[in-house]
Amino acid sequence: MLNLSKSALYLFKSNQCYLLGLNKIRPIPILLYHSKTGVFGFRPKEGYKYEVSEQELAARIQEIRFYQFVTAYREHGHKIANINPVDFNEKMEVPELLPERYGLKNEDIFKFKGILFESEVEGTLNEAVQYLQQTYCSTLSAEFTYLQDEGEKDWFSKEFEKTKHAFINRELEKQVALEMLKSQAFDKFLATKFVSLKRYGAEGAECMMAFFFRIYEICC
Repeated sequence: MLNLSKSALYLFKSNQCYLLGLNKIRPIPILLYHSKTGVFGFRPKEGYKYEVSEQELAARIQEIRFYQFVTAYREHGHKIANINPVDFNEKMEVPELLPERYGLKNEDIFKFKGILFESEVEGTLNEAVQYLQQTYCSTLSAEFTYLQDEGEKDWFSKEFEKTKHAFINRELEKQVALEMLKSQAFDKFLATKFVSLKRYGAEGAECMMAFFFRIYEICC
């Protein structure tokens, strides 16, 4: 007797139904390639539980209104960011970023540690606003609160707020600019040389060359 797998057996039965003129073929009840140990094409996710440290949790509870205000900047700061150099329209006011909504005053002093990923331990609300605007509302911003995992959100906000202290030397800026120009020149060459050919280029997204430049540099 032949030892047929579930998939082979299903195909055999389907073929028999077709030959006998039966119109209805039963659908596969399960995805046969799933398994607990993982097989090619499927890898089960490893569950983990993210826990906020006791120090951070205590700081957020103690300064709950300030924490809500900081979270609002992380969620809505990108709306007033100056990321479009040719946008001359007046920036709209975002109600979620108003301190009055949270009952905060500029002269109030708050503990930053555990809430803001800043080197200063504490400071005034005005200092916190300057830090948040420089981080999330300047020429660089991010929208990441669509992430479902709390651990991923905390990690991203921590890493992104480090960019405030990042330094890029002049030589590296020139190298990145050169790679962007090369990408633009190559796109123009393809558009001129292969006019009627469907192609995919980096037009309008040349800034991603900085990402690839850094990745290749690390790999080498």
